[in-house]
Amino acid sequence: MNNSTPEYTSVTASIVAGIKVRITAVDHELAKDQAVYALNWFDTRWLWLYNLYNILATRSVLKVAGVPFFKARVDRTLYGKAEDRRAVLLIVRYPGLVSFKNMMESRYFQIMSIVRGIAVKEFTFGLSTRCDVNDRNQFDVQTSIENKGVYVVHHFSQGELSNDEVISLAKDIANQSNVDVSFASKVSARLYSQKNDETPVPVKTIMTGCLVFQTDSQINIDKMLEKQTYQSLITKTGSSYIATLKRIAL
Repeated sequence: MNNSTPEYTSVTASIVAGIKVRITAVDHELAKDQAVYALNWFDTRWLWLYNLYNILATRSVLKVAGVPFFKARVDRTLYGKAEDRRAVLLIVRYPGLVSFKNMMESRYFQIMSIVRGIAVKEFTFGLSTRCDVNDRNQFDVQTSIENKGVYVVHHFSQGELSNDEVISLAKDIANQSNVDVSFASKVSARLYSQKNDETPVPVKTIMTGCLVFQTDSQINIDKMLEKQTYQSLITKTGSSYIATLKRIAL
């Protein structure tokens, strides 16, 4: 019987002299070359400055074969605490942890990150793996927002139910409500910033899972969330935040 402790993938990016960022998997099955999805969940101090950063930083993302594929402004809170609310959700796909590390080590990206630091506040971040996708509705391969349907995000932290169990149950309830699960992921790696030999400081992550729903009508969303089964699901998460989204062109 093999009782050895599983190994967790870890890569380290050198930022400037004496400062590095360690990217460590929390899922032992995550490989260095497995696609990860960066979930950026934040408020802005100056939206125009963040939009400028977004335009400039896209060059660094594309250079490592990353793909920005979903961006939305949070509109109306449907459930959750005010402190869990953010203004913007941005999801970016990277081919793996190494490509993300290479981007962070780019001097150009580091300079652009200074602009981001000025433009945003209450920034939370997570590297996740995708758990589920509905083949009829893969917005990750779309380049426009021609489908002006209703989008809703459900950010949650693990509680009585595991991330996988929450996503599986949510998918079943959504299917019964004429709602598509367009994106579902769980945090699979965390970032730690370290200065010299000081204790590494984790980059803030307030949730461990994310669902993005899409449907033709708000009524479908309301009926889904009113179901006793979905209400029960919410109570079995550590915390949940649900809101409608206004999709933004990339």
